[in-house]
Amino acid sequence: MDYGLRKKLLDSKPKLEDGSAKLHIIRKGLEVRKKHPALFHGGAYVPLYADGEREENIVAFALRAGGKTLIASRRGFSAD
Repeated sequence: MDYGLRKKLLDSKPKLEDGSAKLHIIRKGLEVRKKHPALFHGGAYVPLYADGEREENIVAFALRAGGKTLIASRRGFSAD
């Protein structure tokens, strides 16, 4: 594993071509998991459904626990 390359990719603007976008998503997901551990340890997965022209192209879910909800989307993560 080339840790130097990964650090360089994480320090740069994410791009699909070089794999850095995937690293940024993983890093952000781990940050959210650290900030909201109860959602990931015992939270309930709730399927979300889309309406509209491209509804068949959407896969979405929420995690709920202790009055908090986390929704993952292509724009990132949202917790309340």
